[in-house]
Amino acid sequence: ENPCLKIKEGKFYFYSPDCQVGMMIVRRDSVQSEINMKTGDTSYWKIKWTSDCQFSAHYLSGLKFTSKGEKYFYTSTATFTIGTITKDYFLYDGLFENSFMHKKYSESSTVKLHYIHYAGCC
Repeated sequence: ENPCLKIKEGKFYFYSPDCQVGMMIVRRDSVQSEINMKTGDTSYWKIKWTSDCQFSAHYLSGLKFTSKGEKYFYTSTATFTIGTITKDYFLYDGLFENSFMHKKYSESSTVKLHYIHYAGCC
């Protein structure tokens, strides 16, 4: 069985490295909600699985942009490739491309499979 199947649906938790942002991700195969755990703000995303361990995400609705950086991020095409998966987390590589602004941004990070409260974090 492909280990990526267990992350196509469920609740996951992302924390920024500086602990300024904590997001609960609720994925139902082709639709994803991202809920800011501090503010409750929610964004909605269309998910398209391009292979068992890779998907693209397209912003649908839910947020008011407060900066050009946010607008760039949310109007980008985001492609995520899932790497290592353990019982507690998965690793991903993300590529954000914005053809209108001719920019690309990439990142690698960790998403938790369970809620973990970090002291002083989120």
